[in-house]
Parts: sequence; C-alpha cells; structure tokens
Amino acid sequence: MNIVDVFKYSARSIRVQKGRAALTILGVVIGITAIVALNGLTGGFSNLISGQLVSGTSANTLSITPGGGIFGFATGTGGGGTPANLYTANLTGIEAIPHVNMTLGVYSKRVNFYSDINGSSVKYSATVTAVDFKRYGEMYSAFSTTGTGGLGTIPTDNNSIVIGYSLYEPYNNASVLVPFGQNLTMYWQLTNGSTVHYSLNVTAVLGQIGGFSLSGGPSDNGIFMSLGLAQQIFDTQQLSTIVVQVDQTDTATINAVTAAIKAYFAPAGTVSVSSATSLLGTISTILGTVSDLLTAIAAISLIVAGVGIMNIMTVSIIERTREIGILKAIGATDRSVMGIFLVEALMIGLIGSVIGLGLGYLGAFGLGSLLFRFAGATAGSSSGGRMSGLFGGGGTTFIPVVTPELIALAILFGVLVAVVFALYPAWKASRKPPVEALRFE
Repeated sequence: MNIVDVFKYSARSIRVQKGRAALTILGVVIGITAIVALNGLTGGFSNLISGQLVSGTSANTLSITPGGGIFGFATGTGGGGTPANLYTANLTGIEAIPHVNMTLGVYSKRVNFYSDINGSSVKYSATVTAVDFKRYGEMYSAFSTTGTGGLGTIPTDNNSIVIGYSLYEPYNNASVLVPFGQNLTMYWQLTNGSTVHYSLNVTAVLGQIGGFSLSGGPSDNGIFMSLGLAQQIFDTQQLSTIVVQVDQTDTATINAVTAAIKAYFAPAGTVSVSSATSLLGTISTILGTVSDLLTAIAAISLIVAGVGIMNIMTVSIIERTREIGILKAIGATDRSVMGIFLVEALMIGLIGSVIGLGLGYLGAFGLGSLLFRFAGATAGSSSGGRMSGLFGGGGTTFIPVVTPELIALAILFGVLVAVVFALYPAWKASRKPPVEALRFE
C-alpha cells in the first residue's frame, strides 16, 4: 500500500467507528483546550496589565516607598532594616540629587464616601490620592480634564477634589455615580471610635485614561485632593510615596539616582525605589512563570488523553484482528499495517488539536471577560457592585492572546502525543501472523 492508500484507509476506519473515534478525539480536545485557554488567559491579562500600567505611569519616574516597597515587595532596590518614614520636608533634599528634575509627595488613604443621587444616598469606598495638583499635572499628562469625558478644570483651592472618569460614570451608559459640581462626603473612624465627616466639592472629572497605576500616577477610579488639605484632615505630615522625575531613563542614571536616594534615607531607615520599567518587568516575569506552570498542569491532561488513545487503540486492534489478517493475506506489509494505525492516531490528534484550538480561544475569551468583570465588581464590592466598571475604565476589554507559535506548538503537541501513545498498539498490530489473525473469532 502506498501512502495515499494508507491515509484513505485510515480515514475510512475513523468514519466507520465514529463513536470510538469521537471519544478518542475528545481526550485530545480537552488537553489542547486547557493549554490554549490558560496560555491565552495569561497572555491577555499580561497585555492588559502592561498596557494599563503604562497608561497610568511615566517612564521617567521613580517611586520611593518605606521599607518593603509597592504591594509589600521591592520591585527596584529595597533592603532590610527599619522602614524610613517619608515627609514633605524630604522633597527638597531629594531634588538636590543630580539628574532629579522634580519630586512629588503623595499621601494615599482608603476611606468611605457617600453622595446623594435623586434623593437617595449612595455609599462606597475608594482610595484618596493627595498631591500638589500643579506638580502632579506637570509630571503626568493624564491628569487632565481635556480628554474624553473630562469635565471642569483642575482646582486650585483646598475644598475641591478631582475624580477619575470611572468614578463619575462607571457603566459608560450615562448613569452617574458621583455628580459633577456637587458635594461628596468623606467619612472615616478615628482611633477612639468616633466618625469624622468631611464634605468636598467635585470640581473636575478626569478624561478617560483607560489604565491604572501602581506608582502614584492618575487612574480612572481615583479621587484626588490637595496634599495640604489631606494632611490637615488626617492630621499627619507623613507621605505614602514620593515620586521622583529624572531627566534620563537609561539604566546607569536610574541606578545612580536610586543609590543616592537610598543613601539620603540611610541614617533614618530603608526605602524601596521602584521604576515603572522594573515594576513592569517584575509583573511580566511573574505572569510568565504562572503561564508555564499552568501549561505544565494542562499538559498532564493531554498525557492522560494519550493513555486513553493507547487503551482504545489496543481494544480496536483486538476487534480488528480478522481485518488485519485479511490485509496481510492480500499483500499488506507489516510497515503498511503499522502505518494505518499510526495515521489513524495522527488524524485523531490533528482533528482534536484543531477543535481544541477553537474551543480554547473561546474559553479564554469567555473566562477572561468574566474574570475581568468580576475584578471590577470586586473593586466596588463595598458599594454593592455599583462600581463594577472601575477596574477597566475607559471601555477597556479583555482580549486573549493566541500567538502563531502557540497554535503551532498546540497542534504539534496534540499530534505528537497521539502518535507516540499509538506506537505500541500499532507495532503490536503489525506483528500479528496473518493465519492466526484470520482464525480469530
């Protein structure tokens, strides 16, 4: 039998045994679907986080945080020891460091708010970012009301606040959560248990940014007030973060400024200095590791599918013993018989891989969109789900990443597993003596 005849015969065998072939293909489909879906999810979230992080930060800025750094770990050059406290008075000293253009003190605090809409009170919680509005606008171009959806002007008085677009209109459907131009009441508890209320006027709404920030930059779900007002309200002179703008972004300059900043704080304690680039690199590394781990777990399911292929083909050989005997009686060689079964496995692996690719992409898209919406709902869970649009402001959508390399590897892996696990049954079929096979009942 030539190769064309082998392929035709194998295809006919699959058509004749539809039920068994479908179950065998299903095992491959499940494995490939898992691999593609998990890789598509991690790739999509990596792009989403990277894009939104970049839109909410600036490449020429460094962030100084006490001790352990952003999110509790150092993404730049942290260190052990007692965390240093940050104060407004430190800004002048840091600005004296070579290559530093500007510094910005940031005070952040999670508090509760409520606003009155159509006679009813809407309660929620959000993070207040207190800054010098003038310097903040110079450092971050996104801190502006000129973008899509922006309203009003950035205030200069202490009794006004600026809100991100997703806080103003979280659902992009003209349903306003925080009315522009009206008062927003902030409240929090003191250590003695009493509650403090403070009313502020919403003077400006930022244009859509479409991103979030991990280093003090503006975002769609932020509330911004004057640093002086925040220090007065919360009775503190400390800062949460100091943002430093440098004149160059090359590695040598970043390292030199970082070392000088650490030396400046060294007598008082330790700080972590993080750049947007290093933070993005850390996130990419973490997501890459997670992707590799999930792929390995998904690959196990495909190996299990391979064992199923071996079992099913072994049973198929027993049932087709007389058929093998007839093929050999009319001149088929051991190589041709083995080729028939291997080609069947190849077709099963190929069909299962192609179906798995499609289902994997759809699964990644559906699950990713669901997780994306859930993350947004979680961000506003304290308001009963009213702020579900905050996580991805500006109409951001989740798109899974399925690269040509992933498609090729998924198909190759699916076919390879099917063929490898079919080798023994195919070899066993090719070794059957024709006379004994013809006698089989």
